[in-house]
Amino acid sequence: MTNTPNHPPAQHPADPPAPLPQPPSPALAEALFHGDGALIAAHLAPLAAIAAGAGLRFIRAPEERAAGERLATVTGAGTPIGHLASASLSPEALAAWAESLGAWLAAEARIRELDRLAHEDPLTGAGNRRDFDRFLAAALESARVRERALPLMVFDLDDFKRYNDRFGHAAGDEVLRETVALLRGVIRKGDRVFRIGGDEFVVVFADPTSPRSEGMAVIESVEQVARRFVDGVRSLDLPQLGEGGLGPITISAGLARFPDDGADPATLLAAADLRSLCGKRRGKDSITLGPADLPAEPAP
Repeated sequence: MTNTPNHPPAQHPADPPAPLPQPPSPALAEALFHGDGALIAAHLAPLAAIAAGAGLRFIRAPEERAAGERLATVTGAGTPIGHLASASLSPEALAAWAESLGAWLAAEARIRELDRLAHEDPLTGAGNRRDFDRFLAAALESARVRERALPLMVFDLDDFKRYNDRFGHAAGDEVLRETVALLRGVIRKGDRVFRIGGDEFVVVFADPTSPRSEGMAVIESVEQVARRFVDGVRSLDLPQLGEGGLGPITISAGLARFPDDGADPATLLAAADLRSLCGKRRGKDSITLGPADLPAEPAP
């Protein structure tokens, strides 16, 4: 019988610890800023998973830190946003993650702001012409699919040039801002107002719910909402226009409706614009609701 030496079991070196994930370079966020904002969203999802694997938590205040966690402040565009907390990462790694997250959030905020500026009138906060074209096309398609009407109203301020000439452009700008603010107080959440010219605006009544008076259960028609707006503008009291001003502010408006007055954006807008113009020719301070309100065609 052969004696087998009693050797101790072989010693294998311990597996090296898995390297901690490294955050992406902040330069990547800056590069994506010049491209498509959707790329940022696509990259943020896997980053969140990586961060979770690294034992990272985002907290708003240092008091939310758990025992044993280190903190690194997250700063976006020079403004503190919050903190990253981790019990496993070194201070250097944690600081790198905080810098990366701040760069991503700053880039995303800048893209959102640029998108807002590209679609919003900077003076009144209404949508601009580009936003109007996009929104109306989508609203018409939705109305067509759901087989429902879509009203649209065009209006401008009567003799608006008088306000600029007599009180200055600052006062004229305030008239435009207050008019849009008033309008937003009477339309529904899903309705939208757009500034498509100097003092020319369009309202798309796209909200599928029935209009109601503020605080009331009574259902109104879009025509009633439009008339309430016209009356409200007439009652605006702006100190910038001086004592007595030039009389009440008034508008001329025209209402058209898909599909009766047009099946495409250009035709529908032209119908509402024509009715607004006819009201202005009749003496202003009016809303023209449909063909019955138009002046009769002259006899041949």
